[in-house]
Amino acid sequence: MTTFQFLPLEVGNALLSWVFPPLFHILIPRILPHIVKDNEVRSELEKCWTKLAMIQAVLNDAEVKQWMNMAVRIWLDDLRDFAYDLEDMLDEYASKIIEDNLKSEHRTDFVSTMIDQLLTFWNNSNSISSIGDINKLLEELCERRSQLGLMERVVGETSSVAVWQIPPSTCQLTEPAVYGRDEDKRVGKTALTQVVYNDSTGGIHFDQKVWICVSNDFDVYRMSKAILESITHSSCYLKDLNEVHVQLKMAVTRRRFLLVLDDVWSKNYDLWKILISPFLTGAREEELVLLWMAEGLILPSSTTTKHLIDIGHDYFHDLFSRSIFQKSSSDASKFVMHSLVNDLAQWVSGETSFRLEEELATPVQLKRFQRARHSSYSCCNFDGKNKFKVFDEVTDHLRTFLPILTHNLEYCFISNAVIFDLLPKFKKLRVLSLRKYYITKLPDSLGYLRYLRYLNLADTEVRSLPDSIILLFNLQILILRNCSRLLRLPRNVATLINLRHLNINGACLISEMPWGMSELKYLHTLSDFIVGTNSGSSVKDLKNLEFLSGELHISRLQNVTNSQELRQAILIDEKNLEVLTLDWGLELNLRNEIVEKDVLDMLRPHTNLRKLTIKHYGGIEFPSWVGNPYFSNMVDLELEDCKNCTSLPPLGLLGSLKYLRIKGMTGIRQTGPTFYGEGCSRPFRSLETFCLEDLPIWQRWNPVEDNEHVHSFCRLSELSIINCPELTGNLHRHIPS
Repeated sequence: MTTFQFLPLEVGNALLSWVFPPLFHILIPRILPHIVKDNEVRSELEKCWTKLAMIQAVLNDAEVKQWMNMAVRIWLDDLRDFAYDLEDMLDEYASKIIEDNLKSEHRTDFVSTMIDQLLTFWNNSNSISSIGDINKLLEELCERRSQLGLMERVVGETSSVAVWQIPPSTCQLTEPAVYGRDEDKRVGKTALTQVVYNDSTGGIHFDQKVWICVSNDFDVYRMSKAILESITHSSCYLKDLNEVHVQLKMAVTRRRFLLVLDDVWSKNYDLWKILISPFLTGAREEELVLLWMAEGLILPSSTTTKHLIDIGHDYFHDLFSRSIFQKSSSDASKFVMHSLVNDLAQWVSGETSFRLEEELATPVQLKRFQRARHSSYSCCNFDGKNKFKVFDEVTDHLRTFLPILTHNLEYCFISNAVIFDLLPKFKKLRVLSLRKYYITKLPDSLGYLRYLRYLNLADTEVRSLPDSIILLFNLQILILRNCSRLLRLPRNVATLINLRHLNINGACLISEMPWGMSELKYLHTLSDFIVGTNSGSSVKDLKNLEFLSGELHISRLQNVTNSQELRQAILIDEKNLEVLTLDWGLELNLRNEIVEKDVLDMLRPHTNLRKLTIKHYGGIEFPSWVGNPYFSNMVDLELEDCKNCTSLPPLGLLGSLKYLRIKGMTGIRQTGPTFYGEGCSRPFRSLETFCLEDLPIWQRWNPVEDNEHVHSFCRLSELSIINCPELTGNLHRHIPS
C-alpha cells in the first residue's frame, strides 16, 4: 500500500484521457494563433489536428477491441507514444514563444544573456522534431486504423465482438482487509500455513520470514517486540512501544517479508491498526495534487473559475470518496492506496510508468523500461551511479524522476555523477524531486530542462540555486521547504511566469524576497514573504498576487520604514487567504511606533481570514480592523510579543473566535470593557480555549459592568494563565462556572 501511480483524471472517455495527455488538448489551440510568421508550420499543424480528430472518432471502438485483438492494443500503445512526442514538440514551440516574449519584455542584460545561452544549448541539441515527420507518423497511424477496421462508435454502444463482461460493482471494497481464513476450526489452517512457510522456494520471494504465535493475549507491545527480535536476530530491551515501532519501521523498510500470526483470537480492529502501523507509509494530499498538476493531469474547468490546485483537490476528494485512497492508520495527515487498487493502477499505466525497486537485472524488465515516461524508485541511504545505469535507456523521453522516501531516513546520499551528468540528459523532464538528499550544489544545466514543471529540493543542504533556474519558464511548483542552508532565491524571478506554488518554509537564512515577485501573477500558494532592506521585492508587491490562497507568513516587517510607500491596503483583496502571520523583528530599538501601526493598518486582510497571528509588533495600539466584527470567519487569533502595546483590541466582538492566545504583552496592566467590546451583549460567545501567558505587569482583569443582559465566555472550556505574577482578583467574576 505504498506505491502511487500517475493516473489521468480527465472527465470523459477514459481511454482518450490516457492516450492523449490532457495538456495536448490545450496546447494546439493556444499555439496556432501565435504561429503566424511560419505559414508552413501552421498549415502542417492544422493537418495534424484534422487527422487527430479522425483518430479520436474511433477510440471508443479501439477501447473495446483491444482485449480481443493484440494488434489494436499495439496500435493504441504506439498512438500513446506518438501523443507524448507530439506534446513534447508543442511544448517546445510554446516555450520558444515564451522565450521570445520574455527577451523583448525584460531589458536587463542578465536575463537576455541567460536566454541566449538557453537557445544556443537547445539549437545545438537538435531537439525540435520536424512537424512534417510528425505528420508522417500520424498518417501511418491513420492507415493502420483503417487496416484494423476501427469504426466510429457512440459511447455505450454495444459491440458484436464477444467481450468479457465485468459484473456490476462499486468502488467500495466489500472487505476492509483480508488476513486469511478464520473461525473455521480444525480445517488445517496452521498446517497449511506451515507448508507454505517452510517451502524451499519461499526465500526467492521474501527477504525475511517471521512466525509469531499470538494465542489469547493480543499484546501489541509483546508482538511488535517479538517481530523486531525475529527480524534483527537480536534482543530488544526497549520499553516504549513507540521506540519499538520506530526500530521496526527501519528494519522492514524496502524489504519483502512474510509475517505469520498464528492462533489469533482478538477481533479488536483498533489493536490491529496499531500493530500494522510500522508496515504502512503514505503521501499527503497536497503532494499528490501538486504532482498531478505538474504532469498536466488537471484541466481547467469551463464552468468555474477555480484554480488548478483547487480543481486537483476536488479530484482527490472524489477519489477518496470512492476508496481509491484511504487514510493512513499511522498518520492521519497521509493517505495510502489499497494494494488491489495499486495493482490496477500499474496495469492501466502499462509500460509508461516504471518503479525501480533495485537495479534492473532481467532483459524483460529492461525492455519494458525503455518505453517508460514516468519513473520512481526506492530511495536508499546511498544511491550510487550504478543504480541509475538503466536510465541511459530513457534519457530522450523520461518525464518523471521521483524517489520514494521513508520517514526513517534522516538523510540520503546520491552520487554527484547522477546530479551533474545524468539529470541534465533528461531534456523532457517535467517532474524532478531530490528531496532529502544530502546535496549542497546543483548544476547550471538545471535551467536547461525547459519543460520542468515540478522541482522539489526540500530538506536538502543546497546553499544557492543556479542562476539558470530563471530559465525554467514552465516551472509551476518549486519546493524549498527546510532548506536550512539556502542563502537566497534567484535574483530575478520575474521570468518564472507560470509559477503556482512556492514553499520556502524553514529556509531561515533567506533574508529577502528577490526582485520580480509582483510578476508572478499566477502564484497560488506562497508559504513566506520576507521583507528585505535593499534590492528585493517590496511588501506592496503582494497586492499583484491576487490568487494567493491558504497560508502566508510575512516576516521582517520592521524593514518597512516608510509607510507612505504602501499607500493602499495590500491584502484586502486576497479573499482566498485563510491563515496569515504578520511578524516584525525581535529588536525594538530604533523602531517607529507610528510607522508600524500604519503598516499593520495597510496589511488588513480580507474578512474571509480564519486564523491571524501578529508577532513582535512595535506599535502602542492596534489599528481598528483588529477585532472588527466584520471578521466573522476568524476562529483563531494569536498576539505574541507585542511589547509596546498598552491595551488590547476589542476581541470580544469576534463572534466566531474559538481559540485566543495572548503572550508576551509586557505593556498590558489591565483588561476591561474595551477588550470585551463596547455594547456587546455576548462577548467571546464562541471562545473555547483562552491562554494568557507572560504578562509580567498585568494586575487587573476588570469585568464588564454588572449587566444581567451581558453574557460572556459562554462556551469557554479551557483557560490557561501562565507566568502572570501580578494578577489579583477573583476569576469567577469574569468566567462562568
